Amino acid sequence: MIKFYLFLSLNLLLHSATFALPSTLSNSKLDSIPVNIKDVQSIDAIVEALYNVISGDSAVKRNWDLMRTLFIPEAKMISTGIRRDGTRSYRAI
Repeated sequence: MIKFYLFLSLNLLLHSATFALPSTLSNSKLDSIPVNIKDVQSIDAIVEALYNVISGDSAVKRNWDLMRTLFIPEAKMISTGIRRDGTRSYRAI
């Protein structure tokens, strides 16, 4: 799980460091909402916005449009782990 968070953190860092953030920034044509500049102005802001999307009661509807604005279009979430037999595995989500 630590590797997942490290991978996620590095992707978030690259996202925030790579792009100038104009007020009309949109992650892709598939996003139904524009990027909120406050959500991507720092690593802490990105992590907080991400936690706001994925945290909460199971009955609360998640804002997946907001989540997509936190990543570059080419980003992939990858689950990593160690199987019971000791081999490593990964899966793109």
